[in-house]
Amino acid sequence: MAKDELFNALADAVVEGDDELAEEFAQRALDEGLDAYQAIVDGLAKGMKIISEMYEKGEAFVPSLLLAADAMYAGMD
Repeated sequence: MAKDELFNALADAVVEGDDELAEEFAQRALDEGLDAYQAIVDGLAKGMKIISEMYEKGEAFVPSLLLAADAMYAGMD
């Protein structure tokens, strides 16, 4: 999987609130030798930015933000 695809998959996992998938893709990024900081910034944090923008537009609600945060932290662990 290409670096950008992996970072987008991390972001999508956060947006979907899927902590298991976020953890899986984060481990995959480490296994492929990608920079952990870049995976956090360009993957996990990007997903939080997307869900935050959705919240501001009224397209997502507090439970979605909480699930996204859980997924982000699972990926960071």
